Formats: sequence, structure tokens, C-alpha cells
Amino acid sequence: MDRSHRRISGVLDLPDGISWSSNAAQLRRASLNDFEDYVDLTFDVPHDSDRVALVFRLRNTLLNTVLLYDVMLKDQGFRALDWLGHDLDRFLDKARLGLWYRDRMGMRVSVWESGQYREVARVGDQGPIAWKDVAVTLPVPDTDKMRVRLSFVVDNWHIDHVAMSPEVRRADVQRWKTSISIS
Repeated sequence: MDRSHRRISGVLDLPDGISWSSNAAQLRRASLNDFEDYVDLTFDVPHDSDRVALVFRLRNTLLNTVLLYDVMLKDQGFRALDWLGHDLDRFLDKARLGLWYRDRMGMRVSVWESGQYREVARVGDQGPIAWKDVAVTLPVPDTDKMRVRLSFVVDNWHIDHVAMSPEVRRADVQRWKTSISIS
């Protein structure tokens, strides 16, 4: 179910290009005090598993692009060139912008525990062009049902598919020793 209380399970069941996104009413209600949207998911808890993988097929909307060009740069005129070329060359300005972006954008993945949602993972912005398949690992609560909330800035995501996998495997990493010779 999404924040507008729409049942969306049929939309998210298959990776078929038919995606969920924030509805127009939710976008109109957004304000500086409340610009968040979310999707609540419920899964059966797998037996004998302490972690599961939540697998997504998603992409961003054009919100990031609109924010940069139509909000942050548009009214600056030629001053935008100074901001991009000079102001953002200073470490503290880069850090402030980066922290602001990290705190607001992307997707937060939370699990219901002890009467509230607790953030356990984040998915960074993926870009608006192509669908991306992403997985995050989640701790399994001590209940029969697992409640997961995906929260984000309203109108920042198209979500095509969400599934839960009871198996989580870490990839084996091999280090390759290489030598480079310059002739």
C-alpha cells in the first residue's frame, strides 16, 4: 500500500515495465514541512533465516534533473557558472551540498520493529534512463510477517518490481595481482 492508501501489490508483482510512482494528489500535498512519500510492503517471514534480500527493479524520475536545472540554477543566470565552477570547488560547500542531498534523496528502507520503523538500508539514486535491479539485505524480525517501508522524496521513483528472497549469499571476492609495464 502506498501513502495515499492505494493497494499496489498487482503493480509491483512482475518486472513488466508497469511501474508505481507517486500520484498527483500526493505531489500536490507536498510541502517544505512534508515532502515524503512511501510504500509499505508486507512479506511472510521465512523460517530459520536471520537475513533476507529485498530485490527491486526501479529507476528515478526526472526530479533530480528538474531540481538542478529549474530550481538550483535557473534563477541564478550567469551566477550559476560561478556557483558550479568556483563555489562548489570549495570543500565545505561541496560537503554541505553532499550532506543535504544524502539526507533527502535516495530511498530509505526501514523494517517495523517494536512499534516503529527502523531504517536498515539506503538505496542511492539510480538515474532516470534505464531500469536498475538492486538488492539490499534486511534483518528478519521475530514475527510471522515482515513489514517494510520504502520512503523517499515524493515523485522521485518509479518502482516496477519488488520481491523478497529468503536466501542471501555474499559473493566471493578475488584479488588479482597485476603489473603494469610501460615500454
